[in-house]
Amino acid sequence: MEITIEQILAVLSKSTGKKMAEIKKAVQAGLKEEVTLFDNFDKQIETVIRLELKNGNQSQIVKTKDGKYKRKSAIALPNPTRSIDKSFEGAAGETAVISELLFREFNANRMMVDKGIDVVATKDNVYRYIQVKTSNIKEGRINWQIKQERFDAYVVNNLRYILVARYEERFKYKDEPIARNMFFVLSSEDIERGINQGWINKGVECLSIKVRFDTQTGVAKFYDNKEEDATYYLNKFDKI
Repeated sequence: MEITIEQILAVLSKSTGKKMAEIKKAVQAGLKEEVTLFDNFDKQIETVIRLELKNGNQSQIVKTKDGKYKRKSAIALPNPTRSIDKSFEGAAGETAVISELLFREFNANRMMVDKGIDVVATKDNVYRYIQVKTSNIKEGRINWQIKQERFDAYVVNNLRYILVARYEERFKYKDEPIARNMFFVLSSEDIERGINQGWINKGVECLSIKVRFDTQTGVAKFYDNKEEDATYYLNKFDKI
């Protein structure tokens, strides 16, 4: 007989913890066959739990201070805001980026005509060129599209891509949610590395940059064939 993590999770709750002896008793009660000494029943359960805890933030089990074990509660994913017209969404994202830059003492303004550069910002006599892409969070995921021809035309050292994600944040003591923005700041080199490493998708006409939020840890991750921790790029305005 082999004990699995699923059998252990089935007897644990997210609110009330169980001591190791209680877990063993509950798992045994749910088995359809009799346990023998040759099964090493107790040791198997201890080993499965120990290995699960070694997964760190990815572990589905947590050990409390009083020595009990319980299931880890899933992290609430960011909520989507209402959808609006894409032209308004794009202009709002660019304006939000300019606001953040101004708070950081950049002199920033929108380009009147979109030819691949949305915002020009200057600080300490150095100019930065910024392309802004804005999207709404849906089911804990975000997807931005960059036209391949635009990306190829502006591979320069002082170009930055700022990916804006709109979401709603709910508070315990407030009925109405508050709409917020998060910003992922990437250079052309970051995007090229993401393509080469497999966490950014290069299509025929567009680059697709996607983020998902881990349901166990809440960590934002770029993903395609592979994953990359996106928290380094989150609100990283010092990369401008």
